[in-house]
Amino acid sequence: MQLKNQLLGLTLSLLTIGCVDFNSLGDAKLPDYQAEFAVPLVNSRLTIADILDVNQTIGSLEVGADNTLQLIYRGDVLKRQSNEILEQFQSSFPPFIPVFSKDLRLPLNLLNGLELDQLIFKAGGFTYYLENENDQGLQIDFEFSSLIHEDGTPLQFSLNLDAYTGTGAKPFATNQSEPIDLTAYRLVPEDNEIVLKYSAQSSEGEALNASNFVIGLNDLDFSYIEGYLGQLEIPGGRDTVNIDFFENYTNGEIYFDEPQVSFFIDNSFGVPTRALVKEFFVETLSGAQLPVMSPLIDAGVDFPFPTLDQIGQIAKGEVLVNNSNSNIDTLLSANPIRVIYDVDALINPEADSDIAGFVTDSSFFDVQMEVRLPLLGRAEGFRATDTLSFDLGNTGNINSAEFKIITENELGVDVGLQVYFLDDQKNPIDSLFLENSAIIKGATVDDSGVPIASESVTTFVDFDQSRVEKVEDAPFMVLEARFSTETNAQQSVRIQNTQGVTIRIGAILGLSND
Repeated sequence: MQLKNQLLGLTLSLLTIGCVDFNSLGDAKLPDYQAEFAVPLVNSRLTIADILDVNQTIGSLEVGADNTLQLIYRGDVLKRQSNEILEQFQSSFPPFIPVFSKDLRLPLNLLNGLELDQLIFKAGGFTYYLENENDQGLQIDFEFSSLIHEDGTPLQFSLNLDAYTGTGAKPFATNQSEPIDLTAYRLVPEDNEIVLKYSAQSSEGEALNASNFVIGLNDLDFSYIEGYLGQLEIPGGRDTVNIDFFENYTNGEIYFDEPQVSFFIDNSFGVPTRALVKEFFVETLSGAQLPVMSPLIDAGVDFPFPTLDQIGQIAKGEVLVNNSNSNIDTLLSANPIRVIYDVDALINPEADSDIAGFVTDSSFFDVQMEVRLPLLGRAEGFRATDTLSFDLGNTGNINSAEFKIITENELGVDVGLQVYFLDDQKNPIDSLFLENSAIIKGATVDDSGVPIASESVTTFVDFDQSRVEKVEDAPFMVLEARFSTETNAQQSVRIQNTQGVTIRIGAILGLSND
């Protein structure tokens, strides 16, 4: 079963928990049968943790600081690894750069507004191709001033080309089959420009020019980028947090006094980032989609982020959406079955180029959402049902039965119970009670909603032979429970982990002489 509808698991115990004692039922005034057989069925105390059947794959039941139990539902909002960001930089480098000047300064226009301070390569290759169209031999000395090796020297190479005879293919040089490995290099622009230069001269020292000179940065991968990285929007996609609290709900109302939604942020990207909430609404059992309204949602949520002297650290933040800054209390008291959201992330939302940020190959951000429903509130005729298999067993020659049910309730919640017996087509054939009865009365609570005294109720249910015969072959039963805080009027009730219900059930079976 999923996370059960508030205390419905308690009704299951009435027919499924084995007994250990029947002595406490001896004070019952029972019919004077010619032949009687006393059957003890249940003697058990259930805490609220026993009553609420929690499916850990959907939600959890946790204890708050004041021992108030809380239903918790969690989901991922937005997760991104740095490789998704770095790939966009990798694809932005042109495959070839023409070297049309001996002293070349190329503006770095990789992304919108990018101002790069440094970039460290994790992989990549540097290639070149050039020709000699001069009738003299050519000596080339090349320096990529902005591409610095880890030993502090710029990338350099020298080569010689034969003279061009005037016919046929021009002499050329290339390293395309064996690129220079960039693993140990970093790119350090000057005023956001790439700087490179070369000299070309004949063997006699005459200044010449190379022709068709191009260089390439290929198969790039980065371990670090620093600078103003421009504005970049990262799509998140739509997702859902399911709430199974109302899974078996039929009607009535329940109100949570202090519901809240929290966003937990872990971020090791060293850049200003803002969560842009495109959609955020609650879907109810009736199919209504109710938007969450809050200034936080309208403005977006800014991530904390590490600074340049905190590289490798994770900045953590929390954003709380509650009664004071949203309509979340109304939404989460409207029989919600899921919270649906679509959140994107915007890097450098204010486009402030004075903020130098960074991204490493291990950077990430992770935004989690938590829906927290403290069990503090009110219920009015809240009904829930569950269908179970039923087997009365071999009733033999039983011609009547009287059930005695004694309950002692430490909870501030009234529970009215009805059990319907069903045939194999799941049509009702009889019920345990002739009408719904409040067999478990709620305890009175103080001003903080905590019960101050338990309540005890004794209930008798008679089955004559015709009713026994009617239900003895029933394969199914439906448990229907009605929950309310009528005992405490408009006072909110607090459910704590120490509270529970004691149940003792026995039966006097009348036996025929047949």
